[in-house]
Amino acid sequence: MPLPEETLKRHWLTAGSSELWGTRRSYSAIEYERLPPLDSSLRAAFEWLSDLPDRDYFWTLENEENRIDGLKEVEEQIDDLGLLLPLDFLLFFTQAELRNRVPSCTGCFLGLSEEIVPFPDAPGCHALRFMNDSQHCVMWYLLFQPDLPPRVISSEYFIEPDLFEEMDYEWEGEFDEDDDEIEPLPYEEILSDIYICAESFGEFIHRFCIENTIWYALHDELPLAQAELDYINAAKASKDGTP
Repeated sequence: MPLPEETLKRHWLTAGSSELWGTRRSYSAIEYERLPPLDSSLRAAFEWLSDLPDRDYFWTLENEENRIDGLKEVEEQIDDLGLLLPLDFLLFFTQAELRNRVPSCTGCFLGLSEEIVPFPDAPGCHALRFMNDSQHCVMWYLLFQPDLPPRVISSEYFIEPDLFEEMDYEWEGEFDEDDDEIEPLPYEEILSDIYICAESFGEFIHRFCIENTIWYALHDELPLAQAELDYINAAKASKDGTP
């Protein structure tokens, strides 16, 4: 069965200290309901890039840290499971010119899971990591569920069991004050820290891209494109509670 929708929390992670959302951390959670709408689903894949300036950025998702050589193996695993990778996902991972148009102010890079990860106690549900924060503070995965389109989730922990074990995460839950021994984080606890951050890969990349182009433009005091101004105004309106 799919993971119960009521157990899947939703929020967007915006990157960097920025005037856009008034944030002051590397990543800050934004309520999903506050996000400006996007027209990605109404247009051809990545057509929205034409609305954004083709600037030079210090860091984009086409960089030397990327680990995407295993795409063919991922496709084979996905096929064996009877699943489908989104078309825009395949386009993005096979076309460097698209990746070079998407900046990242926190040095994110693309990294594919070596194996598709089944979710515990959720038959038919799988995860595929596709992007890492530069310090592994956050990882982003495609979530596959029966009878639902793939969505994007974020996690503070690696969902892959072997990588989770290697990281030796510490338990931050309840503990005995008289016990100095630090408990390892149980693997089952990662499910409580998973968030849906986009209803599709296309939505995720579109929002990630425009928020990062805005960050660079504001940081470098560059003119903003109309699409960036519209996004900023919509974000401000949601913050002020105005339509």
